[in-house]
Amino acid sequence: EKETLVVVVNGDVSSPNIGMSSEDTHLISSELHISHVFHCAASVSFTQTLEEAAVSNITSSIQLQQLTKQLRNKNAKYVYISTAFVHGGSTGSDASPLLEQLHSLRTYDANEIYRSMLETQSYASAAMQELGFPNTYTFSKCVCEHLLLRDKSVDTIIIRPSIVGPAAACPYEGWAGEKPSTLVAAACLYLKFPYNLWSFGATRVPFIPVDVVCRFILAKAFRQGQNCTAAKLLGTAIRDSAIGVGTPVSSEDGSYEKISIPSCEEISTDGSPSTPSDVSVSSDEATDSTSVIGKHIFTAAWDIKSSPLASFLWIEYAITITHVGSVFGYLSRLVAYIGMVFTVKLFPQTELGLDTYRFLHTTVVLTPLDLVCTVLEKLRVGSAFVRNLHRLRPFLDLPLLFFPFTNNSFHFESELVAPDEFDGKRYMLSSALAAERFVRCLEKRMAGKQRPKQSTAFESAEGDHSSMIIAGHAYIAALPDYLWAISQPKGNIVIRIAGWVMMKLFRMTMDELTVDIGKLTLLAEAKRRVGRPCHIVLAPTHRSLFDFLIISFIAFALPELGIEIPYIAAAEDFERIPFLGLIARGAGAFFLRRGRGTADPSLVDQVKRIKSKADVGGSDCIEVFIEGGRSKDRRFPKPRTGFLRCLEVTGGDHLILPITINYEAVPEQSTFAEEATGVFSTGSKLELSSLLLWIKKVVTGRIHIGRVHVSASEPLLVAARESGRVSSVTDIVESIQLRQMNEVFVSSYHSETASKVLGLEHKAVRSAATSLGCKMWK
Repeated sequence: EKETLVVVVNGDVSSPNIGMSSEDTHLISSELHISHVFHCAASVSFTQTLEEAAVSNITSSIQLQQLTKQLRNKNAKYVYISTAFVHGGSTGSDASPLLEQLHSLRTYDANEIYRSMLETQSYASAAMQELGFPNTYTFSKCVCEHLLLRDKSVDTIIIRPSIVGPAAACPYEGWAGEKPSTLVAAACLYLKFPYNLWSFGATRVPFIPVDVVCRFILAKAFRQGQNCTAAKLLGTAIRDSAIGVGTPVSSEDGSYEKISIPSCEEISTDGSPSTPSDVSVSSDEATDSTSVIGKHIFTAAWDIKSSPLASFLWIEYAITITHVGSVFGYLSRLVAYIGMVFTVKLFPQTELGLDTYRFLHTTVVLTPLDLVCTVLEKLRVGSAFVRNLHRLRPFLDLPLLFFPFTNNSFHFESELVAPDEFDGKRYMLSSALAAERFVRCLEKRMAGKQRPKQSTAFESAEGDHSSMIIAGHAYIAALPDYLWAISQPKGNIVIRIAGWVMMKLFRMTMDELTVDIGKLTLLAEAKRRVGRPCHIVLAPTHRSLFDFLIISFIAFALPELGIEIPYIAAAEDFERIPFLGLIARGAGAFFLRRGRGTADPSLVDQVKRIKSKADVGGSDCIEVFIEGGRSKDRRFPKPRTGFLRCLEVTGGDHLILPITINYEAVPEQSTFAEEATGVFSTGSKLELSSLLLWIKKVVTGRIHIGRVHVSASEPLLVAARESGRVSSVTDIVESIQLRQMNEVFVSSYHSETASKVLGLEHKAVRSAATSLGCKMWK
C-alpha cells in the first residue's frame, strides 16, 4: 500500500514541460487527480550569475505554475516556497516590520527584469543594486513572486520561510534530515574547517524550526474557507522538550500551525477540499494582508511579538559552536580562541561591508583552496582529497551567504508567535549538536569508523546516544596533557595540576570515562527556567574515592556544560591525611563530621562563606554525597539528611542535580572483598601509607576498572520557604536517590558475572535485564 503513495517522475523543472516524457505528462495532467503542487526546489547559491539564478529560481517556478494549469483538477493550488528575505535592503523594525506583501520594485517591471536576467543583464543589475539586494538568490525570489501572482488563473500560495533550522519537536528534537539545513550547515562548516572566516554580529538569528515550517505550509496549503485562522489550525498540545515537556500549547497563542485532515463531508465531489479555490484577485488584493481569501503571501518566521527568550544572537551561536567543537575534539581550545578573536571581536568592531568581506574571504580562503586543487590536479596526486575539496567548495561560500543576515536584525510580520515556553538557548544548542552529528557521520563514512573520542559507550532503554569519551585509555587527546590543563579556561594552579594528574591517572586505570552531555546540560536549562539566583548542589552517588575526582574533573574538562568546579564536602578523614588533605583544600574541598544528628556549627560557617562568594561573582557550587560513606556492595544505603539541614540553616534557594556514576569495577573492589571475608576490618581509616601502596599498584598496572559512565537526572528546585519543614528534607533526599537509581547502567561485565552466579546464559540475563527496563552498556 505504501508503494502506491508516491509516484516518482523524472524531469527538469527548468525545461519546457518540466522535461517530462509524453507518457509522464499524460499521467500527471490527465490520469492523476492532483490537488496541490508544491515547489520547494531552488538553487541557494549566492554566487550565481543573474542568468543562472533566473533559470534555476524563476524559470523553474513559472514552468511548475504552468503545469498546475494543465492538471485535470482545475482547482489545484500552486504552493511556492520563497524566502523571507525578499525585501532588498530593508530589515524592518519593531514599529514597522516586514509585511506579508509583495516588495515594491519601484519603477522597475518584473517581466523586464526577468528578460534582462536571461539576456543583457544590465537592466536587472541596475534594479538589483538600486533595490539593495545582497545576492542574486534573494533578488530572483522577489522577482519570481511578482511574476507568479500576476497569473490569476492559478490559486498561488507563497510561503516565505526564514533561516530553517532543526526540528523543535517532530519527529524529535534536533532532527535535521539527511542533509544539513542552512543553519546547521554553517555550524558543520565551522566544525570541519575552523580556519574559515566568519563575521558574527550581536543580532538575533532569524531562524524557524523545520517542523514548524512544514506544519505552517500544510496549514496554508489546505486552508478551509474564508474564516480559516491560525487558531483553528493549531494543535491542542505539543509535547516538546524544547518548549517544556507536556506543556499544552493553546489554539490561541499563534505559535504552531497543525493541519487537520478534512472529513469526508468536507471533501467535494472532485476530491479537493470544499474551500472555494477559484478565487480571482486583483494585483492590489494579492498584496492585501487583511483579507484571508485575498491573502496569498505568508511569512514562516517568528513574529515581532515573540519573546526575546525564544531567540538567540549570532555571537551566542558562534560561541556555542566553538564550545561544541572543543568538547567533541574537532578543534583545540587554542584554535577556538584564535577563531573567536576574529569572528566575534575583530570583524564586528571593524564594521566590514559585504564587498570588503567578500574580497577578504576570497583572498584568504577561496583562492588558496583553488590553488591547492589546481596544483594537485596538475601533479595528478591526491585525487580523493581533491574530490572532497570540490564537494565542500559550495559550503565554503556559506560565510558570504550568512554575512547580510549575521550583521542585521530582521523584524517580520507573521502569524507565528513563538510560545513563551520556547527556549531559544536550548534550540541554539540543539542546532549545534545536530551539526556535530552530521560531521560525525561524514567522518565515519570517510574513515570507515567513528572517531574514538566521540564514541558512545552505552545505550539506554530510550535509545539515547549523547555520550562522549573525555578520558581513559580510549580517549585520543588533541593536545599533550600539560598543555590541555594549561589551556582550560577555569581553575587555579592546584586544580590545573590536579587535572593534569587525573588525566594520566584515568588513562592508566580506565578504558574510558564517558559523560552523558545531554543529561548534564539539564542543570543549565533548569537555571534558565528558574530565572532567579540559586545555590547549586551536585549530588553524585558514592561508590569509590574516585567519585571525588570525577565530578571535579568533568567540571574542569567541560566548562561548556556550565557546571562550576565544585567545593567538595569531604569526610574529615581526608583532612588528616598528610599532604593529600592540603591538596584537597587547595582544590576547593571542605570537611564535615557526620553522625551528629544536628547541623555542625563549623560546617554552617563554611557553607555560608561559600555561598557569599556568589555575591561577588564567584562560584557557590557544592558537591555532596547524600549517602555519607561509600556503598561497598553497590546498593543504595539510606541517605543522610545532615548536609541538607545545613543548607536550610544557611538559607536561599537550591538547585540540586542528582548524578549517577556507573563503574564496571571500582578501584577499591579487592579491598571491599577482603573486608567482606574478614581479611581486613571494616571501616578502616584512610592512611597515607595505604594511598602510596595504591598508587604503586596503579603505576605497575595492577588497577584496572574498565569503563566509567556519568549521567544525571532532572534537577530538583528546593525553594527557601519549603526548606524549613523537617519532613521535606527526608522527601528531598529520597527523591534525589530515586533519580540516581533511574540512571544506573548494567554492563556486559555485570551481566556476565550474574550469569555465572545464577547458572544462566549471558544472553538470557541481558535480555531479562533489558525487559525490566535496565539501561545497558554496549
